[in-house]
Amino acid sequence: MEDKSAAIRSRKLTFTELLSLAFEVYRKKFKFLALAGLAVFIPMSLLMMLIYTPDYYLTFDSNGLLSVTDWRGFAMSCLLILAVNAAFTPLFVSVATHVCKRHVEGAPCGAVGMMEASLSKWGKLAVTAALYYALTAIGSLFFLLPGVYFAVSCAFYANHMSDSRSWGVRALMESYAYVRENWFRTLGFLVVINVITTVAVVLVQNFLLYSLLGDSAAAYVIESVLSEFVSMFFTIATALWFLNRRYLLDSR
Repeated sequence: MEDKSAAIRSRKLTFTELLSLAFEVYRKKFKFLALAGLAVFIPMSLLMMLIYTPDYYLTFDSNGLLSVTDWRGFAMSCLLILAVNAAFTPLFVSVATHVCKRHVEGAPCGAVGMMEASLSKWGKLAVTAALYYALTAIGSLFFLLPGVYFAVSCAFYANHMSDSRSWGVRALMESYAYVRENWFRTLGFLVVINVITTVAVVLVQNFLLYSLLGDSAAAYVIESVLSEFVSMFFTIATALWFLNRRYLLDSR
């Protein structure tokens, strides 16, 4: 049987092969990824608890239509959530990409070195993420499609930045090179992986936590952490997809 860790550097892997390799990385590197995830997502979850979520400012009017009670509060809530996500999410993506790269290349995973490499780019990752979110939102205002196209085209900026000096607009444009020739296939891949991860997260939320702990602060924190553990699979799968395309592009 062909070694998928070797195949990822020589040919395009099928969706099934990527899923299989993602499960392999998830299983073998879970301990380190879980510790890195906790270091990133616990402070992120605590900050999220201090923010009123956008649905706090939504209500149904007398006609049964959804309306916003406080536009200023709603906008500020959305901006704060995006800011927290921009500060933490790409940091973990960068770490996960380092882990996946070392796994498929058979290199040792130096935990301290990988964390330091990602932390040294924390500020640039956050700025690039904020730019990515802003441009996606602006594009979505124009009949939605431009925003969707941009979001998919530049979705791998944090993966690209894991071992690149570029950041900001340059990183977004360079990451587009890995999607340009397979945009619709990339969209389909991201949708399917998102659906798989979302279903798993919902199962954790509804059938495990809230049935045991109810709607409490403790349940929220535990749910956030466990949900991120489940979502790690999405991060790993997308990192492997990116690495597969980059190996092939670099070999031309």
